[in-house]
Amino acid sequence: SSKAPKIFSVDPDTAIQGTKVSVTILGINTHFDSGLNLNVSLFMSPNTTINPDAITRINDTAMIADFTISTAVQTGLYDVRVSNSIDGQLTLPQSFTIIVNPNPPRILHADPDTLVQGQKYLVKIFATKTNFTKGNKPTVRLNFNAQNINADSVQVKNDTLLYAYFTIAPTATTGQYNLIVGGGADGNLTLPQAITIIISPTSPQISKINPTKAYQGQKVAIYVYGKNVTFTQGSNQMVRLTRGGGQFINPDSTKIIHDSLAIGYFSIPTNAQAGLYGVLLSGTIHGNLTLPQSFEILLPPTAPQIRYITPSRGTPGATMSITVYTSNTTLTKATNLTLNIFRQGGTNFNATGITVINDTSFNASVTIPNNAALGMYNARLQNTPEGTLLATNAFEVIPVPVIPLIKSVDPDSAYYGQNNLTMKINCSGTKFTRAKLLKIEIISPSTNLLAIDSQLVVNDTVVNIYFSVPKNAELGYYDIVITTDIEGMFMLTKGFRVLHNVSVPENEILIAVYPNPVHDNFYLSSGENITGVKVFDMTGKLITSTENICRQQLSINLSDQPEGYYLIQVETASYFKTIRVLKY
Repeated sequence: SSKAPKIFSVDPDTAIQGTKVSVTILGINTHFDSGLNLNVSLFMSPNTTINPDAITRINDTAMIADFTISTAVQTGLYDVRVSNSIDGQLTLPQSFTIIVNPNPPRILHADPDTLVQGQKYLVKIFATKTNFTKGNKPTVRLNFNAQNINADSVQVKNDTLLYAYFTIAPTATTGQYNLIVGGGADGNLTLPQAITIIISPTSPQISKINPTKAYQGQKVAIYVYGKNVTFTQGSNQMVRLTRGGGQFINPDSTKIIHDSLAIGYFSIPTNAQAGLYGVLLSGTIHGNLTLPQSFEILLPPTAPQIRYITPSRGTPGATMSITVYTSNTTLTKATNLTLNIFRQGGTNFNATGITVINDTSFNASVTIPNNAALGMYNARLQNTPEGTLLATNAFEVIPVPVIPLIKSVDPDSAYYGQNNLTMKINCSGTKFTRAKLLKIEIISPSTNLLAIDSQLVVNDTVVNIYFSVPKNAELGYYDIVITTDIEGMFMLTKGFRVLHNVSVPENEILIAVYPNPVHDNFYLSSGENITGVKVFDMTGKLITSTENICRQQLSINLSDQPEGYYLIQVETASYFKTIRVLKY
């Protein structure tokens, strides 16, 4: 009924991962203030619900809910839910959107990034957009396959800098380790292959092997060369191929040639898992010596296999179309093909919408989870006529790129003949203080430039420019173009406007809008002819546009639009103005 309580609007209706937002919720016939047990939430599913930090009751039909949107929260549309003892539960479906943070917290680098077995280190961890001083103290560890090396202690220096103290055991596996910071306010952050652990130059070690690859089913002699070793004094020595999870391939025989050379003679099984293996020499007087991921077992050229995926890289939260190429397959005869992209002990995700192109290729779509760890992933293709196909390191999850943007300019308009203007340009994803080249241009559609007298870098994301608008300047919109040696070129289209009627400053423009709030039709009235009107919803979507008109009064119909706020952009020959109206 018309008296039934309902949520009327939420403002703002969008938030970015990793931010705080205060949401004003308006109701009709509601009892936000007088009702008991007031609850508010953003709801996507039972496992994806965001509760507010605080609720401020304004009156029975208005309140403010303060939310903290975590960096790892699921993006997409959320219902706004409100409940109390009088109204029961009220829902405004899919009325709030959480979008991916274009510049999320991330680890930049570690110093030092090379550690030696048997040594102690202070590792400085540099990050950006992080909150190390907030919440629980972060934990730090190094991860390589199934091996983890936890920091002995962690010291928080500031929001973007950690000191981690490590003891590297003499027996620590050598190789490239992922650096993982977790347990803090930013969730788990991973910098893949950030730190390399190496053998001490004076330690006994396998220095190299030859050859470094063989096919399934092939016989091969692997020459193992040592450094600082005495192979001839060992007992029951054996060269083996080793892989994570306790997998071993034993040799047919092992032969010691001299103190620094051993040979392992192998018959590679036809069903051996393809991929990288370590070479292990056991039984030496130095203990077990390993050269990790130094030998690769390949599928025979005639074997059914996944050749490659393109594109083979994506960012957390991205939905992307991929094409998978195989060889020696008959995919057109397959039913219920499934493709799983996974990593051992970590995130995995399935492809959807698989469409077979021919016997050796198909298209699909994948959505990378927002919490997917960075690094290399394997691909598993099932239900082919040839059985299950596996490709190691076939796909990589990479960090979300930092995209330079011009967020705002102030002022965004001026009249011809105005002198000594100062424009503040506010950006994101930029490093102005480090730029050797910083060029700013204000360009009209006909490529005329407004001359810039000087510029001043305020910080990494803010720059001021000083200029004048000549009396013969071209009227209309201008693009603002910034070029740096770090970010390249980026621009704000129609970011500045030159107006010709200096006698009517915009803050004195009178445009009547009535009624407001509006149920179906509203009217615009201006002191001069209206030349264009655009209506946008609060997500920025253009709802309707009326151009090439010349009237001082105009009617706009919103009867077919949902309830909520709308932005009305009114344009005349000499000015434009944006007005917000409420549809109920």
